[in-house]
Amino acid sequence: MILAVRDFNQLPGVDIVECTGLLSIVTQPTRAVSYIDRIYISSIVYSIVRVVKSLVRSDDNAVVAYADRPQLTNKTVAQKTFRRIYLSLPARCLSTVYIHN
Repeated sequence: MILAVRDFNQLPGVDIVECTGLLSIVTQPTRAVSYIDRIYISSIVYSIVRVVKSLVRSDDNAVVAYADRPQLTNKTVAQKTFRRIYLSLPARCLSTVYIHN
């Protein structure tokens, strides 16, 4: 099997399919209305292809392909609270410390 995964924003999909004979399996836009992130394969092994919001800060969506639907087991949900760290706060605290020589 041949698999090509990439940000193909400069190459038209039709040219890649004609030159290589690979199949494009991404059927949804990955950035606004553009099909930038694509997956090309030589044989169909992925039954499910999803375009999802990226976990990192990005304009592009992520493409996830898998052969079988994964079964989630032992899934737990937890809500965590955290305190934002402000860099100016330690500096303000240190500025009030008196240093005796």
